[in-house]
Amino acid sequence: MADSIEEKYVVFDKEKFDSWLYDVHQRGYLPAPERVDDAVVIREQDIFAGPALEMYSAAITTALRLLPQEDPTVRRLTQIRNYFRRCAERAYEKATKVPD
Repeated sequence: MADSIEEKYVVFDKEKFDSWLYDVHQRGYLPAPERVDDAVVIREQDIFAGPALEMYSAAITTALRLLPQEDPTVRRLTQIRNYFRRCAERAYEKATKVPD
């Protein structure tokens, strides 16, 4: 069963995928871009998504508290933390399913 779970969703780099779609429309069939193998998918409808995304955001918050504010990564990490916090909020609103 583990294999079917791992193969349920496929993740692509958005820029490469968008470029591929454009090329397909211009030239016809092309092989799909490479999959991103180190990505996971958490669906917002999943009842565990809100807490999982909230914890990810909290982990980034912990890192931000440890970094000096002048560190160049603080701004980007803050944006990422805020993104995952918003994802968590949406997931709490949409949570209706046990993962399948």
